[in-house]
Amino acid sequence: MRSAVIVTGATGFLGSHLVLQWLKDFPDHAVVCLARRNRDASARERVLQALRNAERDTGAPGALSRYTERLIVIEDNLLSRDPGSEPSALADLDGLELEAFWHSAASVKFVETDTHEVWNTNVRGLQNALALADRLRVPIFNQISTAYSCGTMSGRILETTERSPAAFNNIYEESKHHGEQLVRGFCEAHRMQYRIIRPSIIIGHSETFRTSSAAGFYYCLDALKLLHDRTVARDRSYFDRNPLRVRIDRNATLNFIPIDFVVSEMIELHRLGSGTLNDVFHVTSDSPISLCDWLKKLSPTIGIKRVEMVPDDSELSALDRMFNKQVKEFLPYMMQRKMFDRSKIVRHGVDRRQMDYLLDTERLCCFASRYLAEPRAAAAVGRVA
Repeated sequence: MRSAVIVTGATGFLGSHLVLQWLKDFPDHAVVCLARRNRDASARERVLQALRNAERDTGAPGALSRYTERLIVIEDNLLSRDPGSEPSALADLDGLELEAFWHSAASVKFVETDTHEVWNTNVRGLQNALALADRLRVPIFNQISTAYSCGTMSGRILETTERSPAAFNNIYEESKHHGEQLVRGFCEAHRMQYRIIRPSIIIGHSETFRTSSAAGFYYCLDALKLLHDRTVARDRSYFDRNPLRVRIDRNATLNFIPIDFVVSEMIELHRLGSGTLNDVFHVTSDSPISLCDWLKKLSPTIGIKRVEMVPDDSELSALDRMFNKQVKEFLPYMMQRKMFDRSKIVRHGVDRRQMDYLLDTERLCCFASRYLAEPRAAAAVGRVA
């Protein structure tokens, strides 16, 4: 009987990289992907396109055809069926031994107007995924949460679910925190093993610097580039005379981690087996970045010669306000100081790849420059506009 895992979110950035690496690392395994169709493509076509994008990110495209025989895509929408039901196509999986369920599907939107969509996807979808895993008797449920489910907490953030943030910066964080409580409660009640995995801000591949994502960090890059291009189109020397002022805490840090490190640590936790079950893990960088230092280093490459940090809106010009408004959903992250504890990751020896890799401001600028140089980055700028 062939071993297999079930993955949701395979059409997304993290999910596609997880599926691709799993197919490479486990040549005897099948991967079952639950995905939706859309108006233009079937569920399988969408998954395959996402995997091709992930291959391109790694810098080694063309090998996917060797793995597709072990890729099973089942058309399913976790949001459109009752909890406890299952896609009829799953009846065809009787010849597989399902080892684990990886729930990567999520909405990463921050805007308040998207509250219903985010909660529906990240909470209701999770409830249905848990019920499906239980119905299929999958022994291990892996929930992909976020390191920022700690909300407005600051300082050292521990790898535990025993916490109650006073507030959250957005609905995404709140939904992920609620999801962690759901997983823990459901799995304990149904005697299912679980892991809660909390990545920080995921960026492109550590070696190629490429990414098939345009969200989060890359959205802010698009906004910065758009601001520059529109401003110099009207006043070519504006940024020669004026700085860009941003509301930011001089001591604020952000935690970025390359996609291949995230997937590597997730798979390594699986390999370690029972010693990593029923626990929480921060899949984050060992080297938080000073946001102030990074912005000052990056901005000249975009054409903005100076960036100044201000504590409140009173010192902002009209153009500064335009940029700060464009990235307002991300401003809370520019005012916080968090240090994600990785004691459990280190104790299990899962951090080996990061020990020889320093993600500093110079290297982070390589990720930004690579993204902005890609042809599709121009289209993303239009999306921001």
